[in-house]
Amino acid sequence: LVLRYIVTGKISDLRMPPVTDPARTDELWRGACFEAFVRASPGAEYYEFNFAPSLQWAAYRFKGYRSGMSVASEISAPHIVVQSNDDSYTLQASLSLDRSPILPGDAVWRLGLSAVIDARGTVRACTEADVRTHLLADVPLSQGTTPFALVGEWSAWLCGLAGALAVLKSR
Repeated sequence: LVLRYIVTGKISDLRMPPVTDPARTDELWRGACFEAFVRASPGAEYYEFNFAPSLQWAAYRFKGYRSGMSVASEISAPHIVVQSNDDSYTLQASLSLDRSPILPGDAVWRLGLSAVIDARGTVRACTEADVRTHLLADVPLSQGTTPFALVGEWSAWLCGLAGALAVLKSR
Protein backbone atom coordinates (compact mmCIF):
# COMPACT_ATOMS: atom_id res chain seq x y z
CA LEU A 1 0.00 0.00 0.00
CA VAL A 2 1.47 3.34 -1.03
CA LEU A 3 0.02 6.51 0.51
CA ARG A 4 0.92 10.02 -0.61
CA TYR A 5 -0.01 13.14 1.37
CA ILE A 6 0.43 16.53 -0.27
CA VAL A 7 0.28 19.82 1.64
CA THR A 8 0.12 23.01 -0.42
CA GLY A 9 0.63 26.60 0.61
CA LYS A 10 3.51 28.66 1.94
CA ILE A 11 5.52 25.73 3.33
CA SER A 12 8.10 28.01 4.98
CA ASP A 13 5.36 29.04 7.43
CA LEU A 14 5.14 25.46 8.75
CA ARG A 15 7.45 24.19 11.46
CA MET A 16 7.88 20.58 10.46
CA PRO A 17 10.09 18.43 12.70
CA PRO A 18 13.54 17.66 11.30
CA VAL A 19 14.11 14.36 9.53
CA THR A 20 15.60 11.72 11.84
CA ASP A 21 16.26 8.00 11.59
CA PRO A 22 13.01 6.10 10.98
CA ALA A 23 11.68 4.61 14.20
CA ARG A 24 8.43 3.23 15.59
CA THR A 25 7.21 5.96 17.97
CA ASP A 26 4.03 6.40 20.01
CA GLU A 27 1.90 9.57 20.31
CA LEU A 28 2.90 11.04 16.94
CA TRP A 29 -0.61 12.45 16.64
CA ARG A 30 0.34 15.12 19.20
CA GLY A 31 2.44 16.87 16.53
CA ALA A 32 2.69 16.94 12.76
CA CYS A 33 1.31 13.59 11.69
CA PHE A 34 -0.38 12.05 8.68
CA GLU A 35 -2.86 9.29 9.49
CA ALA A 36 -4.38 6.36 7.66
CA PHE A 37 -7.15 4.05 8.84
CA VAL A 38 -7.50 0.74 6.97
CA ARG A 39 -9.94 -2.13 7.43
CA ALA A 40 -11.40 -4.94 5.38
CA SER A 41 -15.04 -4.59 4.47
CA PRO A 42 -17.02 -6.04 6.13
CA GLY A 43 -15.20 -6.14 9.44
CA ALA A 44 -14.76 -4.25 12.67
CA GLU A 45 -10.99 -4.68 13.16
CA TYR A 46 -8.80 -2.00 11.62
CA TYR A 47 -5.33 -0.50 11.57
CA GLU A 48 -4.33 3.05 12.36
CA PHE A 49 -1.05 4.21 10.83
CA ASN A 50 0.74 7.42 11.79
CA PHE A 51 3.53 8.92 9.68
CA ALA A 52 5.55 11.91 10.86
CA PRO A 53 7.64 14.28 8.73
CA SER A 54 10.55 13.23 10.98
CA LEU A 55 10.23 9.70 9.42
CA GLN A 56 8.94 8.30 12.72
CA TRP A 57 5.90 6.05 12.40
CA ALA A 58 3.39 4.00 14.35
CA ALA A 59 1.01 1.14 13.58
CA TYR A 60 -1.87 0.14 15.84
CA ARG A 61 -4.52 -2.54 15.56
CA PHE A 62 -8.03 -2.02 16.95
CA LYS A 63 -10.65 -4.70 17.64
CA GLY A 64 -13.44 -2.17 17.05
CA TYR A 65 -14.00 1.56 16.85
CA ARG A 66 -11.41 3.04 19.25
CA SER A 67 -11.43 -0.13 21.38
CA GLY A 68 -9.05 -3.02 21.92
CA MET A 69 -5.96 -1.13 20.79
CA SER A 70 -2.62 -2.92 20.51
CA VAL A 71 0.66 -2.26 18.76
CA ALA A 72 0.50 -3.88 15.31
CA SER A 73 3.79 -5.76 15.64
CA GLU A 74 3.02 -7.74 12.48
CA ILE A 75 3.52 -4.54 10.45
CA SER A 76 7.10 -3.92 9.41
CA ALA A 77 8.64 -0.47 9.11
CA PRO A 78 7.22 1.54 6.21
CA HIS A 79 9.45 3.27 3.69
CA ILE A 80 8.80 7.01 4.16
CA VAL A 81 10.02 9.71 1.79
CA VAL A 82 9.48 13.45 2.31
CA GLN A 83 9.98 16.22 -0.24
CA SER A 84 9.52 19.93 0.25
CA ASN A 85 9.70 23.07 -1.86
CA ASP A 86 8.36 26.63 -1.53
CA ASP A 87 4.71 25.76 -2.14
CA SER A 88 4.26 22.04 -1.47
CA TYR A 89 5.24 19.35 0.97
CA THR A 90 4.87 15.65 0.17
CA LEU A 91 5.09 12.63 2.45
CA GLN A 92 4.91 9.22 0.82
CA ALA A 93 4.65 6.07 2.93
CA SER A 94 4.94 2.57 1.47
CA LEU A 95 3.58 -0.23 3.66
CA SER A 96 3.89 -3.98 3.28
CA LEU A 97 0.67 -5.52 4.59
CA ASP A 98 1.36 -9.12 3.50
CA ARG A 99 1.51 -10.37 7.12
CA SER A 100 -1.73 -8.70 8.17
CA PRO A 101 -4.28 -11.18 9.50
CA ILE A 102 -7.15 -8.69 9.16
CA LEU A 103 -6.51 -7.40 5.62
CA PRO A 104 -6.78 -10.35 3.24
CA GLY A 105 -5.52 -9.56 -0.24
CA ASP A 106 -8.78 -10.62 -1.88
CA ALA A 107 -10.99 -8.42 0.34
CA VAL A 108 -12.28 -4.91 -0.35
CA TRP A 109 -10.39 -2.48 1.87
CA ARG A 110 -11.79 0.73 3.30
CA LEU A 111 -9.33 3.57 3.72
CA GLY A 112 -9.48 6.89 5.55
CA LEU A 113 -6.72 9.52 5.40
CA SER A 114 -6.33 12.65 7.47
CA ALA A 115 -4.03 15.52 8.38
CA VAL A 116 -4.50 19.21 9.10
CA ILE A 117 -1.32 20.80 10.46
CA ASP A 118 -0.88 24.31 11.81
CA ALA A 119 2.17 26.56 11.60
CA ARG A 120 3.64 25.06 14.77
CA GLY A 121 3.35 21.55 13.34
CA THR A 122 0.37 20.64 15.53
CA VAL A 123 -2.52 18.56 14.21
CA ARG A 124 -5.59 20.83 14.08
CA ALA A 125 -8.20 18.41 12.75
CA CYS A 126 -8.54 14.76 11.85
CA THR A 127 -11.19 12.39 10.64
CA GLU A 128 -12.44 9.35 12.48
CA ALA A 129 -12.04 5.83 11.23
CA ASP A 130 -14.47 4.66 8.56
CA VAL A 131 -16.34 7.96 8.22
CA ARG A 132 -16.99 9.41 4.77
CA THR A 133 -16.22 13.10 5.12
CA HIS A 134 -13.71 15.76 4.25
CA LEU A 135 -11.54 18.05 6.34
CA LEU A 136 -11.74 21.80 6.19
CA ALA A 137 -9.97 23.86 8.82
CA ASP A 138 -8.85 27.43 9.25
CA VAL A 139 -5.18 27.26 10.11
CA PRO A 140 -3.74 30.52 11.43
CA LEU A 141 -0.27 31.47 10.28
CA SER A 142 2.52 32.10 12.75
CA GLN A 143 2.07 35.25 14.77
CA GLY A 144 4.75 37.72 15.66
CA THR A 145 7.62 39.36 13.86
CA THR A 146 10.70 37.50 12.73
CA PRO A 147 14.17 38.94 13.37
CA PHE A 148 14.61 39.41 9.61
CA ALA A 149 11.39 41.43 9.40
CA LEU A 150 12.65 43.66 12.24
CA VAL A 151 16.13 44.44 10.90
CA GLY A 152 15.76 43.85 7.17
CA GLU A 153 18.34 42.87 4.59
CA TRP A 154 21.19 44.83 6.13
CA SER A 155 21.65 41.94 8.59
CA ALA A 156 22.57 39.61 5.70
CA TRP A 157 25.04 42.17 4.35
CA LEU A 158 26.54 42.58 7.82
CA CYS A 159 27.02 38.80 8.13
CA GLY A 160 28.66 38.71 4.69
CA LEU A 161 30.97 41.56 5.63
CA ALA A 162 31.92 39.87 8.91
CA GLY A 163 32.70 36.66 7.01
CA ALA A 164 34.86 38.54 4.48
CA LEU A 165 36.76 40.32 7.27
CA ALA A 166 37.37 36.98 9.00
CA VAL A 167 38.81 35.52 5.80
CA LEU A 168 41.06 38.57 5.26
CA LYS A 169 42.21 38.54 8.88
CA SER A 170 43.18 34.83 8.69
CA ARG A 171 45.64 35.50 5.84
